[in-house]
Amino acid sequence: MLRDSAASGRRGDSYNNWQDAVRNGNRDAQAGATLSMLGNSGFIASNAYGVGHTVQAFRHVLAAEAGSAARTTAWALAGIRLSTVFLRFNLVGILFTALELSGSWLYNRFNLSAHDHWLLSTPWGMDPDRRESIALSEFQKTLRGHIQAPHVEILPASDESGTIQPRRFLLHFPTLSVADLAKRVGSNASSVLLNIGGYRVQREQTDRDRKLAHWTTLGEALEDRLFIKQDAPLIVELSDIRELLGSAYPERSDIVLSIQLGHAVADGRYEANLYDLRFPVTGETGNFPARTIPRQGEECRYFQIDPALMQQAEN
Repeated sequence: MLRDSAASGRRGDSYNNWQDAVRNGNRDAQAGATLSMLGNSGFIASNAYGVGHTVQAFRHVLAAEAGSAARTTAWALAGIRLSTVFLRFNLVGILFTALELSGSWLYNRFNLSAHDHWLLSTPWGMDPDRRESIALSEFQKTLRGHIQAPHVEILPASDESGTIQPRRFLLHFPTLSVADLAKRVGSNASSVLLNIGGYRVQREQTDRDRKLAHWTTLGEALEDRLFIKQDAPLIVELSDIRELLGSAYPERSDIVLSIQLGHAVADGRYEANLYDLRFPVTGETGNFPARTIPRQGEECRYFQIDPALMQQAEN
């Protein structure tokens, strides 16, 4: 039973990995997670096969009269039967374990974060085929982009003091503060530029049970639902998220935030990085990092984050 529980737990992890790969459009990682799920499912099925034959063998033993020749014969037949069953079980289990490990290896190889890709591209990267020969300043610029990358934290719904608190969606900027976004004295510009746009992604079922996504841009409705949760490091809360959906099926909906984040350079220009964050409206909780996400449809409209025009979120 413990082995079945552990296998079920690994299957749940593989399914979560598969969901993450699908959400981020990573087909290679999705294939690895699928193989891992198949391996887990096969291992559980082989366990059930072994348990079923074991129970049936002992039922035959218990059906014979205790101390009789029939009981001795039943034990002998049970031993022969179970030895054959466990030989098959071990062989099949090895095959499905190898399939699971292969899938996990593929998933880990292709499910790389932006920082992982940067490490592999450096002269000290472990994969010679991925190393790049560029100036040190370019490596540093890319690293700064990874360090400042935002992420979304989803807090689960709670029941505190008899009051139901809905799920909360917090957008973290680890290197920013409200002061960075404030306009400088004598200037209409801030030292840091932060623009946010967004999409509503509706997953639809077709007759062939293939999931297709319909992308819709979010306009002022998104801007009106952003509130400052913390000044430093900056945390922005996205509230009333269900009002953005326009759908009767929130369980099939994701939100994608597209974020332009850059620091001022000469002549009032900004050197910006683009980050995409995709997260579910219902279901999963936890942290959702920035990813490179293939987009569909028209480009979203961006609006600039100005702390002077934003309200504070409620605690």
